[in-house]
Amino acid sequence: METKTETPKTATKKAKPETAIPATKKKKTGGRQKGTRNKTTAQLKDWVFAFVSENLPNFKKDFKSLPSDEQFNIIVKLMPYVLPKQTETKISLDEELTKAVKDSMDKVNEMFK
Repeated sequence: METKTETPKTATKKAKPETAIPATKKKKTGGRQKGTRNKTTAQLKDWVFAFVSENLPNFKKDFKSLPSDEQFNIIVKLMPYVLPKQTETKISLDEELTKAVKDSMDKVNEMFK
């Protein structure tokens, strides 16, 4: 009598290749309208605004009592919320354009000699 040992089916299953389903744009049918603020976020922002507004005189008084280096650190940390962040701008010129600009500058310099 032979005894058969069966392997578990999960171990012998081969992974099926994923089939690509074409992406179709569906019209939004529910949920918040575009631009509508999240209720929790709106409530939190309102609470923070009220808290800061109510305590502004105390904040100013406490700020003035801090050492100047701590005042500076606070101002630096608050700046990103007031001023836009500056981005670095790089200009890349190809060789032909660089040569043309240099030639033009040489001509202008010769005119004023």
